[in-house]
Amino acid sequence: TLYNASLPLFAKGPYDTRGGDYPFVPNVDGALLPDVPSTLVTAGAFSLKPSLVGTNHDEGTTFAPLGLQNESDFEAFLGANTNPLAGAALLTAAPQVLALYPDGSALYGPAPANDGFPHGAEFTRAAAVAGDVGFLARARAWATKAAELGADVYGYWLTATETIVDPTLGGGCSLFIQAP
Repeated sequence: TLYNASLPLFAKGPYDTRGGDYPFVPNVDGALLPDVPSTLVTAGAFSLKPSLVGTNHDEGTTFAPLGLQNESDFEAFLGANTNPLAGAALLTAAPQVLALYPDGSALYGPAPANDGFPHGAEFTRAAAVAGDVGFLARARAWATKAAELGADVYGYWLTATETIVDPTLGGGCSLFIQAP
């Protein structure tokens, strides 16, 4: 029911936002959310309640474009990425990203996506970048800052296989809980 209710938020369907704009981003309203989360985290301006923070294995597969076949396609993905979860910083960091994420699909998951490259030879590489930049790095930054400020922080990495999603896109379902 929740999945079906979310479909109108996407232009054409649940996976058409790959490498582009994503409708579920923080809404800075000046009251509940006075600034963008990255600024608030850097300033330590957030609730220091006990929290559970983490991400899903293969989280980036939802945001990686399909059909990337070679190094040039991968570099174009880095340069053209407008996904607010990844940010324009990917363009200026392209040399470092290329060094940290070398070519070679066997290095990245999900394993079924590497079987015959159904989404393109560079899909799993792009998915690794999208997941790490858009989710893992942000979760770690927040958890590190919260712990430095004295909050109890617990981490998770969800690796459960989601049966309603194409297995070539990996597994897991979104979960982010803050303790009361």
